[in-house]
Amino acid sequence: MEETNHQYTAHPVLSLSIPPKDATVFFDNWPHARKLPTPEEIRTRAFDAQYKVLNERPTSQRIFYLPDLGLVIKHGKRITIAEGQVLWAITEFCPGMRAPMVYGWCTDGGEVFMYLSYVDGAMLDSRLETLNDEELKDIAGQLAVMLNSLRRVTQPAQEVFIGTPGRGPVNDQMWWNGNYRRTFSSVKEYNQALFEFARNVPQSPQQEVFQNVRASFPNKASICLTHTDLATEISSSHPPKRR
Repeated sequence: MEETNHQYTAHPVLSLSIPPKDATVFFDNWPHARKLPTPEEIRTRAFDAQYKVLNERPTSQRIFYLPDLGLVIKHGKRITIAEGQVLWAITEFCPGMRAPMVYGWCTDGGEVFMYLSYVDGAMLDSRLETLNDEELKDIAGQLAVMLNSLRRVTQPAQEVFIGTPGRGPVNDQMWWNGNYRRTFSSVKEYNQALFEFARNVPQSPQQEVFQNVRASFPNKASICLTHTDLATEISSSHPPKRR
């Protein structure tokens, strides 16, 4: 079991040496007496509790939800420890961010098994059309606080890069089917790769429009901590405040 004791500061610095890097890591935060399922139990679905399949793509990933334990398990070829590292960093350095807690991960048979807490609530995008202006304003304020907490996390000046923890390649899905999936050393390099990628997409704008859009992307923008799937994890378990 691995314990962490990072103190929250106004401008935390996330260096390459901080996130856990081992292929198997379990934190001392699992709240139940019942043990976490093993990889073999997960593969054979030999759970000693009810479960739901949230996503199943045999060649890439499976996601299970165990309601009694409030546990989500992800495993498969597409799952990497980088996801756990980022969520761990968000929990450590951005306490106001609504994100799953990482209980740990392990590697078995070439697959990563990720153990996460279940974030209960309705998906925000499923409720947007039912919210009034006052509720939307309140939600925008809450999101602003969360985003600011992410933007406060910085990199050491000598370790600037865009990618996954450990200086791994950017893992967004849009990069998977091309030659652009890599670690970027600067915002300019990332922007150039992004627009080169867009230029090869059939729906890409005409060259003149494309160049104007590129000019609006600053090459000296700040690099911020984030997680590709955070947008799908923003949820609300209660109605927004009514003033």
